[in-house]
Amino acid sequence: MKWYVAQGGQALGPYTSDEMKSFARDGSVTPESYVCREGLDEWITADRLNGLFDGVLTIKPVEQPQPIAIQRTTHHAAVARVQTIEKTGKGWKGLQLIAAMIAIAGVCITTGTQERELAMTGSLMLAGGLVLFLFARIGAWWNHG
Repeated sequence: MKWYVAQGGQALGPYTSDEMKSFARDGSVTPESYVCREGLDEWITADRLNGLFDGVLTIKPVEQPQPIAIQRTTHHAAVARVQTIEKTGKGWKGLQLIAAMIAIAGVCITTGTQERELAMTGSLMLAGGLVLFLFARIGAWWNHG
């Protein structure tokens, strides 16, 4: 039977029953430590394990287990972020792209010319592109919820 130990919000293991008993003897696992048996989703405190501190390792039955949150690496958070991006309308994405291109063109014109009028045009394009991009971001956020 394999066991896991929660430490610092992470699941460590798998460990054998003998390794768990060794951890209990040296104090690495205390009665307050959270442990889980392989194949189960429930994390319990080590004091619920019969034999961890004095014999054969089994789980003591309880009427209602107390759930605890141990951070496990899942793809659900990443999927939620991707779904959030996908909910943004194509119109808002397109407007953001156009605004960014106008701003970049404005930077190129401003830095690549010595003519005052052309440099002023580039600066206005840069400012306009940034304002348009900000408008598009707010619109995307507003419509996305």
